[in-house]
This record gives sequence, C-alpha cells and structure tokens, in this order.
Amino acid sequence: GVEQEKYIEFLEETGAEQVGRYQRWVYFRQKTSEGNFQIFSDYNSRIQYLTRIIRFITLFGGLNLYWGCFNMLLCFGYHSYMNFIGIINLLIAIILAIGIVRISRKRKKLKAEQRIYE
Repeated sequence: GVEQEKYIEFLEETGAEQVGRYQRWVYFRQKTSEGNFQIFSDYNSRIQYLTRIIRFITLFGGLNLYWGCFNMLLCFGYHSYMNFIGIINLLIAIILAIGIVRISRKRKKLKAEQRIYE
C-alpha cells in the first residue's frame, strides 16, 4: 500500500538500496562504509524484535525437542530410521537452544544500555 511505499522511500533516503521484492518481503542492502544497517533504531524496538525472534525459536526448538524425545523413546529399538530422525530433532533443538542463549545475551546487553542512556 501507500504506507509501505513511503516506508521504502524513507529507507532508501537513509542510504539503503532495494535489491529485491518477493510478496510481502522487501530486501535491502547498504555499503558497509556507511555503517551498520539497522531498521530498528531505538532500544525498545530492537529489544522487542529480539524477543519475537526468541519466542519463535523457542517454539520451533520446543517442537523439535518434543518430537526428538518422542521418536527416541517410543520407537527405541524398533524403527532405526525413527531413532535417526529423533537424533536429528534433538540436534536441531540443541542448535536452536544455543541460538536462544546468544540472542538472549544480546537482548540483555541492549536492556542494560537502555537503562544507561534513557
């Protein structure tokens, strides 16, 4: 809509270049010499963004943990391919848990900075 086009114009005025569009997604790039490209500039927006990412990853990781345990415990010894799938689900859950820890640290750092500067 009109608001989306105005927002795209605003981003382009900040030095971002639109490189592609697919359905609702718009892809931008910016030269590294112009600094970091951040859509969310204030602390609250950045913290809320990281919180949404953490929630999504937690849901996806929890499902993988559930299905990994389900496949490993229920099918142990009977269906080796289900045990293999269970191991993969558990590995995905571990990788996502590591990601959650890293993003949580970044969010915690932003919260500390927010308390200092606001």
